[in-house]
Amino acid sequence: MSAAGQDRWTHRPDGSTWGDFGAHDQRGRMNLITPEKRLAAMREVQDGEVFVLSLPLDYPGGEPADSPRKAPRLVANSLGGQHLCNMPLTTSDVTCDDTVIMSLQYSTQWDALVHWGRQFDTDGSGETRAVYYNGYRAHEHVKCGDEHGEGFRAEALGIQNMAETGVQGRGVLVNLVKAFGRERQWIDHDMLMQAMTDQKVEVREGDMLLLYTGYGDALMAANRKPDEEELAKVGAVLKGADQRLLDWIDEAGITAVISDNQAV
Repeated sequence: MSAAGQDRWTHRPDGSTWGDFGAHDQRGRMNLITPEKRLAAMREVQDGEVFVLSLPLDYPGGEPADSPRKAPRLVANSLGGQHLCNMPLTTSDVTCDDTVIMSLQYSTQWDALVHWGRQFDTDGSGETRAVYYNGYRAHEHVKCGDEHGEGFRAEALGIQNMAETGVQGRGVLVNLVKAFGRERQWIDHDMLMQAMTDQKVEVREGDMLLLYTGYGDALMAANRKPDEEELAKVGAVLKGADQRLLDWIDEAGITAVISDNQAV
């Protein structure tokens, strides 16, 4: 750890990458997607087809009582007291203009490095504090704003870091439905390795790992009326308590784990 980062931490959590990409890094393993990795990924393209990885923005549908995330609301903007929907502007032009109000994690999402942190003793004093990746601190770097939440902002680790980096690289897909079916079950290290072997999946440093579980299919089939009890029975999930699985993700150099379920 360089002296430049010691104002935030001198001790880091086991298994973390704090400091690996610099004392003030805010991109994490996105740093592994280098220009060379992007070029290598482009050379593997054969068909030139594109496909969508995200759900429609108004899915899953509904607003569970125990969730702070609200369904998106689409409204037409107004100009001069008129809604900008098929609004004539000249003798030949019409226009539409709108606003979307939505919870950013209601539907498909990327999690920023500020989404989850932990209480951790960063200096060996025996006292913990709330911190995020690379020791960025709650309230100092992640500010909550006033009592209404106004002024909330991430002065470090915001999702814009991914936009500025660009999330283009090589993705590899493991079909967990093909390997284990559509029912909910825990997938440990050995099960995932076997599925990858059977499907001839090779993971390289800098890759993004995509997991198809069938959960997204169930959401689409529910047609914006999800049954939480039924959804809880759908789709394989990684066994986060399996240390060998965690170690493999670390050692393989995966940049991101992407899935069609709620949280991998």
